[in-house]
Amino acid sequence: MPTVSHEFSKENWEDFFGKFNGKKTEISIKPFYATSFDELIYGFKNNNLDAVYINAAIFLELKKYAKEKEDFNISELLVHQYSELESRNNRAVLLTTSDSEYISDTKNNRITFTDKKSMTGYIIPNTYLKSKMPKNTKIENWFSKIDYSLTKDQAVSNLIKKNKTDIIAIDSLTLKKIAENNQDYNSKCKILWRSQPLPENLFCMINFSKKKIDENIDTEASSDVKKKYNEKVADYMNVIRNFKDIVYKRNKEITKYNLLSKNLMVFEAVTNEYKDKLTKLDKYLSNNKQSQHNINILMQMETKNVK
Repeated sequence: MPTVSHEFSKENWEDFFGKFNGKKTEISIKPFYATSFDELIYGFKNNNLDAVYINAAIFLELKKYAKEKEDFNISELLVHQYSELESRNNRAVLLTTSDSEYISDTKNNRITFTDKKSMTGYIIPNTYLKSKMPKNTKIENWFSKIDYSLTKDQAVSNLIKKNKTDIIAIDSLTLKKIAENNQDYNSKCKILWRSQPLPENLFCMINFSKKKIDENIDTEASSDVKKKYNEKVADYMNVIRNFKDIVYKRNKEITKYNLLSKNLMVFEAVTNEYKDKLTKLDKYLSNNKQSQHNINILMQMETKNVK
């Protein structure tokens, strides 16, 4: 998982993973908190991670990257079940303190994004802005300054308190908190744009591709070597199945004892409805070519190992 996710929900994540390491489970889960999405992707590419918790946009990019490289495939494993409030507010927002009413009014404004792998803090709003630029105009030539903040809280502070930027990219849930905690919100801020609800975060898993298996097994390898490798792949798939089974059992416990009110991490099976959401998001990103840009960045990364 990204470290930022752990920091925001440390108690919930620890409760979630604590369920896997008890005496009744058949597998041991070792959580790894990546300090950046890039580090997380490195670990996934180098088979140091078996399952990754990421946002839907990065999942789609990683899936396309895998298809380009042909050395592994990834697929949806489990979907994070958001509360009704979280689902309703899982939208990207462009918030401004300038006099701009429309994107066409924002020429020479200053804009702040967050992590470039953040769906609401960069990918979706940046994609939208690119689609609204005048012909042959790049974003960097439209805005007078483009910044990136480490956190959404920092972006909010730069907008409302420090006047270091005119527009920030955030999510609707953060927007709700801003309105509740800042007396100047109504007089200073207005929404330039808000996206449709976005797909929830998810766990994804590696599927061994034929190319990767062929690379690991020499064509002249003995039948014993091939058998052992196939057993290794089978063991991995068994771990994934056990992982899902334990998650489902935990979900039943939470529902049975009415613990949803405690905001515990709940994951559910991938439904056709969720796949439809991914398809729509993929189409939106592909039509605006933002996804391909991020894939190219991924493909340029040198191979690194996550220790």
